[in-house]
Amino acid sequence: MDPEGVNDFRGATVLHKQVDIIMMRFQDLMSEAAECLGR
Repeated sequence: MDPEGVNDFRGATVLHKQVDIIMMRFQDLMSEAAECLGR
């Protein structure tokens, strides 16, 4: 295995985890906004 490919794979995995966290935060904000608008 080439080290460069491994580093790219690790970087992509970390980035994917960050995207998942951001999406979860975004969904929480949207649900809170929907509750505020619904009241």
